Amino acid sequence: MKKFNIFVVKVACSVLAKAAIFLYQKIFYDFSEKTQQKWL
Repeated sequence: MKKFNIFVVKVACSVLAKAAIFLYQKIFYDFSEKTQQKWL
């Protein structure tokens, strides 16, 4: 049971990390696009 819990925690952490990276890239891309339009 303990090994299973560790596995679940590892999977959850990797999923959260991927989601965080995806959201960060999306927000950063939108932000950079808006600022570029502002400067042009």
